[in-house]
Amino acid sequence: MNATLSRFLRILNVYYDKIIALIVLLVLLASLLILLVRIGTDQAEHDRFKIEIESLTAAHPQPEPLDLSIFERARRKLHDPFQLTPWERLATTPELRVHCVNCIRPIPFDAEICSFCAHVQPDETAPPTDAWEAEYGINPRDPSVTNTDLDGDGFTVIEEYVFNTDPNNSASHPPPWVRLRLDTIVSEPFQMLFMGHVRGTRREHFQINMRDDGRTFMVEMGEEVEGFTLVDYEQRFDGEGYDRRDVSVLKLVRGDIEIELVRGRMTPHLQHHARLIFEIDGSEHRVIRGHEIQVMNNVYRVLQIDPDKHRVLLQDENEETLWIGRTSLSDEKISDFR
Repeated sequence: MNATLSRFLRILNVYYDKIIALIVLLVLLASLLILLVRIGTDQAEHDRFKIEIESLTAAHPQPEPLDLSIFERARRKLHDPFQLTPWERLATTPELRVHCVNCIRPIPFDAEICSFCAHVQPDETAPPTDAWEAEYGINPRDPSVTNTDLDGDGFTVIEEYVFNTDPNNSASHPPPWVRLRLDTIVSEPFQMLFMGHVRGTRREHFQINMRDDGRTFMVEMGEEVEGFTLVDYEQRFDGEGYDRRDVSVLKLVRGDIEIELVRGRMTPHLQHHARLIFEIDGSEHRVIRGHEIQVMNNVYRVLQIDPDKHRVLLQDENEETLWIGRTSLSDEKISDFR
């Protein structure tokens, strides 16, 4: 027994490297065989899956195309709302009113004297007056002409009459705000966040992040961000010890609007966005308070946006103020016009 073991050990000592190589070779061959079997199995599974996918059919029929006519009808009704005929409106409208020829405020149709400015009204039954229409060659017996644009400037005869302009001359027309109309007002939170303050040896920078698109601005005092100018910074702290927090305040100004941003906090200030439509050419003007718009070479500044009463206060180049509401040439705008 000992002789056999000794012989085996001698053989193992002489051929141990060849035995190890043989074992490694057998392991590699076994691995290769397993790999080939696995590849064949995966390929068969793939082929079966491909055949099954190709054999599938839709469980539901093809949907019908979306009918856009409903939306088109709604759009037409929005821009051209239903109007009652004159004989149907007798029980649904207040008393008929016209504009005073002097102060342009609304007064009763049959009023002889304006209750606002005490100006005596002309004898004609309705504006424009017969004399004014005769001056410009307009048939006073045709009531439809008052809503007609004779000179192609975009303004009707009644609008030309109210502002004493020539209805036959396109260069003579009422102010453009007459045809401005407020479409929508959208209120949203203020988008700027004051996030940090870095003081260098010579300069200090303030980090402002935008909530809507994630932009980051590093600005100095006196510089502008989205139309607002940094005007003041006050370092403040709240609490003590581990509860001590940085509540420093950064003040921004745009025109007469002042906003204080507390570090790391959203401001409760709501920013109102309004969309104005110029009815002559259909152009849109999206504005916020302090913005300026140009309409027919006239510049108007937005002083106030009132979401409660749905109106926008504009100031023209002569610093005259006027309210723009949902309808153009509204009584409110004319009565506020000076």
